Amino acid sequence: ESENLAQLHMKIRSCDEVLGNMQDLLGTFQGNLGKVSAEIKTLQERAGKLSVKAKNRKLVDGKLSRFVDGAGVPPALIETITEADVNDNYMEYLLMLRRKCTFIETSEAGNAASAQELKPVLEKLRLKAADGIRTFLLTKIFSLARPKTNFQILQQSVLLKFKHLAQFLKEHAPTVYAEVQDQYIQTMSDIYLTHFRAHVRHMARSQAEVMSASDTIVQADDVGQSAQSSSFSNLWSSPSLSVGGMMSAMGGMVGSPAHAGTPTGVGGEKPKEAVFILGSRIKLLSEDGGTVLMQSTADQKRRLEVSFKGALALLVSTAASEQGFIRDFFGSTQMLSHIFKPSVHAIAEHLKTQVEGCFDPLSLLLMIRSAQDVGASLAERQLADLQRFMDMLAMLLWPRFK
Repeated sequence: ESENLAQLHMKIRSCDEVLGNMQDLLGTFQGNLGKVSAEIKTLQERAGKLSVKAKNRKLVDGKLSRFVDGAGVPPALIETITEADVNDNYMEYLLMLRRKCTFIETSEAGNAASAQELKPVLEKLRLKAADGIRTFLLTKIFSLARPKTNFQILQQSVLLKFKHLAQFLKEHAPTVYAEVQDQYIQTMSDIYLTHFRAHVRHMARSQAEVMSASDTIVQADDVGQSAQSSSFSNLWSSPSLSVGGMMSAMGGMVGSPAHAGTPTGVGGEKPKEAVFILGSRIKLLSEDGGTVLMQSTADQKRRLEVSFKGALALLVSTAASEQGFIRDFFGSTQMLSHIFKPSVHAIAEHLKTQVEGCFDPLSLLLMIRSAQDVGASLAERQLADLQRFMDMLAMLLWPRFK
């Protein structure tokens, strides 16, 4: 038994020695872990500093890159702007010059010595580019007025390709831009005036007289002025002959077979009551402006209301096309009224002459309604500049109808 106790004691001592060794190992391992933790902390601090340095370097690199790109003037830019003709390749270098001219005025350029040295160079290039663009655009604008030239095709296929030229002038050469803009207004004003005068002459030649002074209900030769005024006053106050009543009554006649055409009397003469029959004339209000325009340009006699709506359709469609072009090319919508002012005046003078000689109340009503329909569509077409013309037509038509 004593031997067993001695062996047990020896084993316990061995276990104590093993545990002591393990304790020493664990202590050493704990010390090593502390060192590793300190190293990791040091690495984290260094990584944070490196990250800040990388961000700063990236920021500086971006600013420096923009500065070098904005402040540097490559030889190809100088050669192209000063010597090359205006074409697609010229456009690329013009956009580069545009960016540099814009950059040199920003706060990024500041008072840097290189930027100050660059300003005179860019100024010379800007003046040279403005002069070249002015010559190019004025030549293209003058070509719009050549005889037998489809100016709308030139606008869309040629000028619009170089819209950045106008934008460059607008930003960096406003005086030249104003000159080009004024020349365009004058050229297009003359072109449209020529076209609309030709259309007005065609309208005058093709005018058909539906009703004359002898067909009116009251004639100045038959009654005195006071009686005439009284008669028209009674007619105007009558529910059946007010504007709404007349349109309602005429609307009821449209579908009647008895009123389907323009009746004629004995010997082919029109009976006086026939001129007050609306018949198929009301279809004009539902027809598309383009269809009416084609009818008004045909070589045949037609009523005044057809020519009237055709002229409005031509004016509105032309103005809408021109408005789209000047908005895209010049970046402005303030030019339309100046371009169409002479044309509108020519149309207004012709219509005034025609309306003053018109004794057909149905034609006047149809023209009033056509003008109202066209006026309502101007806002949708962004043609508010023509609203004054529509108001003038209303002031011309309503008094004549009354």
